[in-house]
Amino acid sequence: MSYLKLVWVIMLCCSPLMISSPHAQEEEIKGKRIELDIEAEKYRSSIIGCLRPALKVAGTDWSKDYLSGYLGSAFAFSMKEDGGKLNQADNHEWSYFWRMISPLNKRQISASKKKDDPDWKEKHIAAKKEAWNKIRSDIDKGYPTIVWQPMTAETKASGKRPIPFLWGLIIGYDQDAETYIVHHSGSGKFEIRWDAFGHSDGANWFCVMTFKPIEEPFDIVNANRKALTHAIESSQGKRPGVRAPAHGLSAWEMWLKAFKNGTVQTGMVNRHATFLIKARGAAAVYLREIQSHFPERTRTHLQEAANAYDRVVSEIEELRAICAPDNPDLQKGSQTLAKALEAERFAITNLKSALESE
Repeated sequence: MSYLKLVWVIMLCCSPLMISSPHAQEEEIKGKRIELDIEAEKYRSSIIGCLRPALKVAGTDWSKDYLSGYLGSAFAFSMKEDGGKLNQADNHEWSYFWRMISPLNKRQISASKKKDDPDWKEKHIAAKKEAWNKIRSDIDKGYPTIVWQPMTAETKASGKRPIPFLWGLIIGYDQDAETYIVHHSGSGKFEIRWDAFGHSDGANWFCVMTFKPIEEPFDIVNANRKALTHAIESSQGKRPGVRAPAHGLSAWEMWLKAFKNGTVQTGMVNRHATFLIKARGAAAVYLREIQSHFPERTRTHLQEAANAYDRVVSEIEELRAICAPDNPDLQKGSQTLAKALEAERFAITNLKSALESE
């Protein structure tokens, strides 16, 4: 139970009768402060770093690499014509996020600014009040809550780093102070009032999600078939998460063309290579972890795809070394990148075959 350890700091400022009564109302307990022994995990995706511990508490023990494959970022890739700087994957998870977590037992409370709704501010406040009551109850039971940008607009505007950007994890609360205890993989642990955030973006999006044990039958085969379909769609450039002229296999081809033409920005090779190494490494892990759910003929194709992604990682690691800043070799780099692209195509071919084999 160490993962679900509760740290209770309770000071009861009540009458002796109220202290001895097991039926005392929560509102009569003063100084109640509860903190779960849980943290948001470091990962290249903040939502995955929060989902992993939240789902584990709820009984779904998926690795971060599994989640990267399940949500789709493990199969993403985008490129500019000159191989220049861009944030690979960016918000790629959102391409498929909501449909992929829909089979899970999730309670979401959210509110945002609506253009044609004069009452949006009241609804915003109401959502925060509802969340304050329900999240405290969930924390009491050992369940953390994933929260969107738990910071004030002033915190964001201050420019001080690190700020709790994107997703964090509510791991406790202080009842008297009316604050949540939040852990963010970049900013660490801090406290914030229950009504102080939800205004750090133009939409004034307030969003909290709590995951509980799955109650309905979960069709894990069908869920992962959807994830494989999304991986193929990513290779075709569908539903990208970042603005760029090319996505999927077209992005690989654009990058290779820049190498062959000698127009590639060699200073950005390490950035793209690092992303690919981590992403395709996660794809290989994910495919191996889901194999047991499928029949043998499907498992064979999934294994072939995983092996191909291993080759992608190996070739891209070599590419990163070839294109070291001091003396990049574009001719050798293009040859190595061509091998990586061949392995990427072979992986996608096997993902298609895996879906067709059942």
